[in-house]
Amino acid sequence: MRVQASLTVLLLLMSPPSTSPSAAPSSWLARYDLQHPTRVVTLPRALVEVSGLAAWDATHLLAHNDERPMLFVVRTEDGRIVREIRLGVRNRNGDYEDIALDGRHGFLAESDGSLLEFTLDDTSSTIPYRRQFGLPGGICEVESLALAVSGPGLVVACKRVRGLRSPGGLTLFRWMRRRSYDLRPSVRVPWAAFGGRGEADRFAASGMVRTPDGTGWLIVDGPNARVAELSGDGRVIGVRGLPRHLLPQTEGITFGAASFRIRWGLI
Repeated sequence: MRVQASLTVLLLLMSPPSTSPSAAPSSWLARYDLQHPTRVVTLPRALVEVSGLAAWDATHLLAHNDERPMLFVVRTEDGRIVREIRLGVRNRNGDYEDIALDGRHGFLAESDGSLLEFTLDDTSSTIPYRRQFGLPGGICEVESLALAVSGPGLVVACKRVRGLRSPGGLTLFRWMRRRSYDLRPSVRVPWAAFGGRGEADRFAASGMVRTPDGTGWLIVDGPNARVAELSGDGRVIGVRGLPRHLLPQTEGITFGAASFRIRWGLI
């Protein structure tokens, strides 16, 4: 998605209350006051086209460019870019929507579901990638990518679905490493489960992340300024609003772990 160059891009950091693990709510959404972020960081102009986030370490996030396969290591304290990483020797223009990391093994998703697969190190400014082809026939407009919750692989959430009979809700497809997409939807959630009244109130997935316990996902709906928690079998655990005055169009979400105190990052 193209963003106007005059837009100020904000990173919202949210920390849960100081509670012991045993006293914490079972829902990840319920642990946070989404309307009152712990800190708001203004990102530099170079990140005005940033689209997705992933956790790098306890004090840094990994962000990616929307139109070129460029990654940025961003310090959460002040939003400063401390490292830039280009995927491939040549710039390959595209429509890059979200990123997922499994350790240092990474995937960058394009809007047709194609994936750039790569391995990060601590020093290189350019790293190679392998392109995995997307979903056939443009059946899924992808803006969200995350690790799967059961077994290896990834899932993509479709912002729009084309060509499937009666899609009827939010649709997730699974991709298996060294294979391809399973064209049978992995999860399908009726629009009504998100509190809407049907197709007009559909949940427009624009970013997602697997929860730290590996049992579900948080998925943001940027156009409608909300975030949903989804179990691995497609049950909607909760839906909460985001501060629209700070995040008029959220496109990325990630967890960054520091002991039990899990911090969110949103752009």
